[in-house]
Amino acid sequence: MFAFFYSDPLIPNWLTMFEFIRTHRRLMQFLLMLIIVPSFALVGISGYQSFGDGANTIAKVGDQVITQQQYEEAQRQQIDRYRQMMGEQFDQKMFDTPEARKSILDNLIAERAVAAEVGRSHLVISDAVLQKEVLEIPGLTLPDGKFDLERYKAMLAAQGMTPQMYDARRRSDLALQQLAGAVQGSAFVPNAVSKRLSDITSEEREVQELLLPIAQYVSQVKVTDEMVKAFYDKNGKQFEIPAHAKIEYAVLDSASVSDQVDVSDADVASYYAKNQKAYTTPEERRASHILIAVKKDASAAERARRRWRQLSEAGETTSYEDVLADIERRDERDSGRADSPMRPADDAVLLDTTELTISAAADAARRIVEAARARWETTPPRGLPG
Repeated sequence: MFAFFYSDPLIPNWLTMFEFIRTHRRLMQFLLMLIIVPSFALVGISGYQSFGDGANTIAKVGDQVITQQQYEEAQRQQIDRYRQMMGEQFDQKMFDTPEARKSILDNLIAERAVAAEVGRSHLVISDAVLQKEVLEIPGLTLPDGKFDLERYKAMLAAQGMTPQMYDARRRSDLALQQLAGAVQGSAFVPNAVSKRLSDITSEEREVQELLLPIAQYVSQVKVTDEMVKAFYDKNGKQFEIPAHAKIEYAVLDSASVSDQVDVSDADVASYYAKNQKAYTTPEERRASHILIAVKKDASAAERARRRWRQLSEAGETTSYEDVLADIERRDERDSGRADSPMRPADDAVLLDTTELTISAAADAARRIVEAARARWETTPPRGLPG
């Protein structure tokens, strides 16, 4: 669509433009509708809204977002809190640093992360608990003991909140406290740490400051050449600089050199003969062994009976059960320790000779060895020739 404007040389152009708009108001409304309505039809109101929300989001934790308004509100609350604590010593410039802004954002992210965990844990605050918290707010009780609702609303209005907003925030805070309390309740602090913290809390120190203006003493100091030399001799390293060297080197590229080298089979055989150890592995042999329980390695009951008889003959009064329990505890400790445990190998054969004679024990050991040799003939162990 085209619009033609008549321009009189004696009348300014901007007066002509506004006069045309005023006299053709309905035409201008129609032009605006042609521009705005198609954009809403193509993008949609939700598209404009989501675009604005995305631009306003500065961080996101799970499904929860942190907006610029929430960040500014948290910053305002922290500034007010520090202003009340520090009084006249408060300086707002301390919050204009990147570190301070990052600290506020980190706190908001941590709160959102804990809130997400509260949601996953299904921690809720009942209406009765929330009502009890509100009723315990100081200064909201009338002389007759009733709750001052009007003062409660006025106090929240001064902070820019409604009762519904305060209830939602307080409910969230109580849920976070419930989660933090569960974590803190399951933790413990050693006595040494608690004592150290208590000592640090109660520790006091007195400090005195003494200012020595340099300008008052410079004229009284006389520095001689001998003093300068003595200082240099004691602090010579402070006036040294690291040594520098200029080095020229040549790079030998194996890819380019290999094209110029011709290696024959004889050269390869000669090199292999001189460096056989680099291409071989040490021989390994595997041997199965038999543990024969002699008297000192007899069963716990047999050793307990022998030890009990020795103690009885020596005049010590003890019971057989106590001696047996002590030997069993010692065996368990020796076999279960981390450093060099006393235990048989996985493929060891244990031969108990407690009730055997010497010849019977030898025959039993011979039969075990013969059975092992028969297995080796069919399936040799790794490292032995077949």
